[in-house]
Amino acid sequence: MVETEAVSAGAARTGTAPARVVWHFGFQKTGTTYIQRTLMKSGHRLPGDLSFAMKGDATEDLRAAATAWLEGEGPEAAVTDAARAVIATAQGGTLIFSDENVLGTDVENDAGTVIDKAVRLMPVIAAATAPAEPVFVFYTRDMDSWLASAHAQAVFTRREARTLEDWRAALALTQDWTPHVERLAAAVEAPVVVRDMAED
Repeated sequence: MVETEAVSAGAARTGTAPARVVWHFGFQKTGTTYIQRTLMKSGHRLPGDLSFAMKGDATEDLRAAATAWLEGEGPEAAVTDAARAVIATAQGGTLIFSDENVLGTDVENDAGTVIDKAVRLMPVIAAATAPAEPVFVFYTRDMDSWLASAHAQAVFTRREARTLEDWRAALALTQDWTPHVERLAAAVEAPVVVRDMAED
């Protein structure tokens, strides 16, 4: 199912295992860095007992394991182990994980589109999260703006030489969010929250 309400923190619970894990996997160029900074600065103002694993050292092992597996260069078990290790750092209540680079840094590459990668990864993460409740969060933005920003990043970081128009024409990615949101919602039985960054 797709929820469009903001994710709130879960109630505190005894022990260190979280009751809920919020997995924020992106997408890139949708305000993820701003979200991460805001959560780290203001998380104490949110209701409930929260723990955070924001992009950086806390997410590095899962990012590396997921990237390797999604690229066909590593085992699925490493993803499961890394996800469980992140969860083990929680102090009960709700753990919020945020790292858009878990899905890689490209809109698409030889391993597939960022949507393909998300749909493939989500069931593995959901299984690793049990018995806690997994919630998957993705932010989107206007497709034209998103792709223009992704192209500009590719030019800067990977020396992409094609024009925006030629680059977009070569993408296998369907350039409409509707089918992608439907695929994300169908990937797992857990809640999937997809929000437009402009709404927040």
